[in-house]
Amino acid sequence: MTIDPKSLRGADGLYPDDIAETLANANPEKKGFLTRVGTMTLSHRRYDAAYAWLTGMFEEHGTGNEATAGLLYGIAGTGKSTVLRRFTKKFGGPFQTASGIVRPVVRVVTPPNSQLGDFHDAILTALGAGDLSMGRPADKKRAVIAQLATQKVKLLILDEFTHVVEDRTERFTKKLTR
Repeated sequence: MTIDPKSLRGADGLYPDDIAETLANANPEKKGFLTRVGTMTLSHRRYDAAYAWLTGMFEEHGTGNEATAGLLYGIAGTGKSTVLRRFTKKFGGPFQTASGIVRPVVRVVTPPNSQLGDFHDAILTALGAGDLSMGRPADKKRAVIAQLATQKVKLLILDEFTHVVEDRTERFTKKLTR
């Protein structure tokens, strides 16, 4: 079966980053594979292992055994962001409750070449609270912390964190992660 690559666009008319990269890649084998497979999710043991690892981290929340950080690493195009999107779609919400909106899992795409305030803006936007992206970085940080608590976020996923690690200084990376 052959899939028209245009059918892989999202509702916004844009391709997800991993598909866009494959379509832009000059490697005809990768592009041919994508057009044959389309949007079907393929089971792969490493893909499944990554998903199971995320699920385990998520389920440990509140047990006292939860991890404070994790790292999902792989070369470009291996499906890391796809796993993260799928996981967030299943567990992330938002869910309306009597006490307000709850987002157990939030995925933030780390902006490239960003300043501290840009990073806070990205988190607030992912939390559906982009309207709080005002003021100095310290004000935005307080808004992020408040929204994480209010929305009962159990797992914050920083996708494309290499933008921070590779594009910025070690000092900035430490400041950001704190």
